[in-house]
Amino acid sequence: MIKTNFLVGYCLAGILALLSLPGNVLADDTEIFFNIEKDVSAPNILFILDNSGSMRETVEVKALDYDPAKTYHDGSYTKNDVYYKQGNRYYRIRQSALECSDIESKLNALGKTAPYRMAFWKEASQSGICSIFPWFPGCDNTSQDGNWASLNRDHVTTGPVVCEADNQKDPDITWEGITPHVFYSGNYLNWLENYREVTWMKRLDIVKQVAKNLADGLENVNIGLMAFDKNARDKGEGGVVLDPVSPLSGSGRENFKAAVDKLGHDTNTPLAETLFGAMRYFGGKEPFLRRL
Repeated sequence: MIKTNFLVGYCLAGILALLSLPGNVLADDTEIFFNIEKDVSAPNILFILDNSGSMRETVEVKALDYDPAKTYHDGSYTKNDVYYKQGNRYYRIRQSALECSDIESKLNALGKTAPYRMAFWKEASQSGICSIFPWFPGCDNTSQDGNWASLNRDHVTTGPVVCEADNQKDPDITWEGITPHVFYSGNYLNWLENYREVTWMKRLDIVKQVAKNLADGLENVNIGLMAFDKNARDKGEGGVVLDPVSPLSGSGRENFKAAVDKLGHDTNTPLAETLFGAMRYFGGKEPFLRRL
């Protein structure tokens, strides 16, 4: 995932920076209290960025948050109904049918709930002669028969609709058998379908942006760039130094950023070999163990 890649990149940069510090560094106890400038060597930081094939994947990186204080007018969902989704469709429950004490406050605050159990009274349908002549003797009470049921692609306009969260003690309701749903306000769904702004970026583009932003914020260090070598896929040689570690002054910063921009998502992920190559590089050797 992206967060993991960022953390790996930061950790590698930090570890390699520590490895590059001078061997004997002494400090007096009082230096933690005084800002005393010392003539010390600039740290060497080697960025190792992931340019493997998985970095071509796109992810959602920015969205305009829902604001419950606003009324989102565009859309077909109304404030008089509460909605739940089943399959690819939203089904409505008339708010006047709800007998749930906390649902309104939850929807007003967030626009949606956590998975939540509701049961509604589902009347038995009349059949036979009663469906034609409901006034026929013996049919007058048929409509009173029914049962508590889960919401299952049902539009509910008449109550009662009750909620497990209210600790309903009705012995006729077996809550374990009631399917939980996420419930939404009409205002939230109008925002979701008409106002939500989303930006999608490739994972590698995000890493590039972060690396260049870090380079712009650094001072008094030497930086370089290493990545997985697309030309060594089957040779086990790991990574390649694309920009040698050098001071940020002069053209160093821009050279680093230009090398970052040229990265493509076109390699495998030889992480262990690349770390070994980075160790050799800091030791003044070739990053690769050349093979015949």
